[in-house]
Amino acid sequence: MSDQVLVPVELAPGVVAGFTRRRGGVSVGAWEGLDLGLHVGDDPTAVATNRRRLAEAVGAPVVFARQVHGTRTAVLPRDAGAGHDPCTSDLGEREGGYDALVATSPGVPVGVMVADCVPVLLADAEAGVVAAAHAGRPGLLAGVLASVL
Repeated sequence: MSDQVLVPVELAPGVVAGFTRRRGGVSVGAWEGLDLGLHVGDDPTAVATNRRRLAEAVGAPVVFARQVHGTRTAVLPRDAGAGHDPCTSDLGEREGGYDALVATSPGVPVGVMVADCVPVLLADAEAGVVAAAHAGRPGLLAGVLASVL
């Protein structure tokens, strides 16, 4: 993982998380830097370029969800990118959104975006499962973390 784009954190042996930085991206203006949000009004082409840079740093495209402060969890197969380009769209845009993503195969990175919410990262290295949950107050009260488990 590139230290320019993200800060790696080892969650468990063989399980690495990363927290992105602002530097290393192409967005300008209010979104200057490595903006990854397709939902904030930034130029979608810049966001796609930023997500590709993140994918290069991670080694695979990171899957993000259209987050809605709910409890829906998507369990991703190994071919999570099939029919969906994580660089140009968020999972769940047509399905009503998700607030948690679970990857059951190595090599499927999942991401979560937060501002004043909490990113909850879970991993079971033995089972090869990782999850990222968007935990805002409404989602926590509704049971988003129980949905992930």
